[in-house]
Amino acid sequence: MYLNDAEIVWQIVNTGEEAMRCNCLRGGFEKSDTSGFKRFESTAYKGTHWVQAYVIKDNKCIAKSKEVLVKIR
Repeated sequence: MYLNDAEIVWQIVNTGEEAMRCNCLRGGFEKSDTSGFKRFESTAYKGTHWVQAYVIKDNKCIAKSKEVLVKIR
């Protein structure tokens, strides 16, 4: 999704032994869902996961959110 020539991307990180065994630790960048400046995710792995949003303009990060932690038990 774009806002004033800037793109919002999301970094989603899984942790924990289950995610590691399945090679699903992640950490790359994902685009926003088509519905707006949001990203919907689900997980099947126990552990502490986090998500962070970045605003990219002219291939540079100009802003980022705090990490939001999600603990799955």
